[in-house]
Amino acid sequence: MSLVDNWIPKQNFVDVILADDINAIAEQAIQNELAIRTLEGGGGGSGFSPTIEVTSITGGHRITITDVNGTKSVDVMDGHTPQKNVDYFTEADKQELVNDVLSALPTWTGGNY
Repeated sequence: MSLVDNWIPKQNFVDVILADDINAIAEQAIQNELAIRTLEGGGGGSGFSPTIEVTSITGGHRITITDVNGTKSVDVMDGHTPQKNVDYFTEADKQELVNDVLSALPTWTGGNY
């Protein structure tokens, strides 16, 4: 497993990511991978230079990295910016939260807490 596999989780990389940052993130992933290989004694001796490609997909971007071990890709989906004063919870969500809080409260058996 490469550093890129660990560094970029499959799906939900971040909740909100700016498209301009994707190239920088992908480039940093390659640099991190190369640094690890050098520390592990790989040092790029294969003569193979990794390549990176960022393409637009519906609802996000796909980062594709090709290195000496093959091609790997990850989809980075666009996030959602919540709007101020908009309630995104359903009535069922609210009731579930209330029930969870109530069930977590200690049972009063008399006296002081």
